[in-house]
Amino acid sequence: MSRLCTVRVGPEKEIYENAKRFQNIGKLLSKDAVHLACAVHAKARAFLTCDDQLIKRAQKLNLAMEIMNPVDYVRREDK
Repeated sequence: MSRLCTVRVGPEKEIYENAKRFQNIGKLLSKDAVHLACAVHAKARAFLTCDDQLIKRAQKLNLAMEIMNPVDYVRREDK
């Protein structure tokens, strides 16, 4: 899986601070908050997850990226 990665995100203070903020505002689990904070730090256009609860909670954060199910993402891209 790591060979498929084009961008690797290392530990950064900004990621840690965003993750803590995401936990407080969105009531995210710590691992979900870290993944989302890494995506924000990498300036990802989309964050894909099969976790419907994470999608719902992450919407409260009003992030600039789309947060959606991979199936919905593929369907959207096919149009």
